[in-house]
Amino acid sequence: MAIPPLELQVVEIKLRAYCEKVPTEVRDRLLHVFFIKRHDVVLAEKRPHWRDPSEWVETPVAKFKYAATQRMWQLFYQDRNLKWRQYEPRFEASNFEELLQEVDQDPNCIFWG
Repeated sequence: MAIPPLELQVVEIKLRAYCEKVPTEVRDRLLHVFFIKRHDVVLAEKRPHWRDPSEWVETPVAKFKYAATQRMWQLFYQDRNLKWRQYEPRFEASNFEELLQEVDQDPNCIFWG
């Protein structure tokens, strides 16, 4: 089931604000972007390719999945094999912003390195 429209609107507002936190003076070298597909929201980082700076490379940072039956958000990270894994210790929350803050703070250095 897709994300409810009102919840989706809140998520888009929060993520746009989060992505805008990248300082303007480095946006030619770093961008934060997100995309939404059905019940998944992926936050990614974009940087110029090291060989050809005119091409940009997108690297997923975190995935938020909406579980409609529980009305909960779940948080995932991508492992070295590019598989999505449940984030521990904070896998789910009813409030999207709580999980976005967890990604931002990155206490285990799993999202931003």
